[in-house]
Amino acid sequence: MEVSCRGKIFVLDASFRNVKDLSVTHDSQRTHMYRDRHAISGILASELYAKPQYLITGIPGLDVFLGGRGLVLGEMMELCGPSGCGKSMLCHFLCVCITLQHRNLEVVYVDTSNTFSVKTLTDIIMWTWNRMQGEKEDLRTFQNSILSRVRHVAVYNLSDTFASLRNIDRMYTSTSTSLGALMVDSVTALLSSLIGGVKTGIGFAAMSDFGTSLKMLAR
Repeated sequence: MEVSCRGKIFVLDASFRNVKDLSVTHDSQRTHMYRDRHAISGILASELYAKPQYLITGIPGLDVFLGGRGLVLGEMMELCGPSGCGKSMLCHFLCVCITLQHRNLEVVYVDTSNTFSVKTLTDIIMWTWNRMQGEKEDLRTFQNSILSRVRHVAVYNLSDTFASLRNIDRMYTSTSTSLGALMVDSVTALLSSLIGGVKTGIGFAAMSDFGTSLKMLAR
């Protein structure tokens, strides 16, 4: 994972809910989680191949930029750019577009810097509804169907973030609802105080551990 002064992280996985006990502090516990999920016998490549490989975002320009197939499932994607360039706005658009395109999926928005805005979501929903052609459901029903599948999680430090990830894992393991995408906005707020000066080593270790944990969730 690249070092970035500004970053949003996406964990994309339609089968996220199958993840077992998540640990973020000990390598041995992370290894145990991996063994629990895939068992000693492993998983056949044919089974992996049969799983959905891509998630269409519903944003035509973005899907074309990504090769016409959307976001790759089971992978992380990092958005980098200066403050105010639209990274958080894109996260909000993706919340709406993913839940609109995939009515069986939910999206989780992990908010580390108070950037999540319900007003922004409803504005995007209104804009989307106005652009829809032909017969369509009424605005209130349309809006509720999207908002009811976007989950906001507010965290302000790494330990709270890891605890929230464990809670998200348990929640989607115990329900029939599938998680399509998990967004972290932003990683900067979590790690900036740990990168630089005498804490640089600790910061890079924390960033590596965080990235590894998210990658394991995606897989």
